[in-house]
Amino acid sequence: MSAGTPGCLHQVRSAPRSDSFIEVRLYEHGVYEGLIEHER
Repeated sequence: MSAGTPGCLHQVRSAPRSDSFIEVRLYEHGVYEGLIEHER
């Protein structure tokens, strides 16, 4: 399972770990930034 699948994200969010939380935030930031560039 790749790291970009919703299943993995669900597992990361279900695990209350600081490092996992940071990874999720970085992943979401990358996705939002990508969407903003796509809108331009």
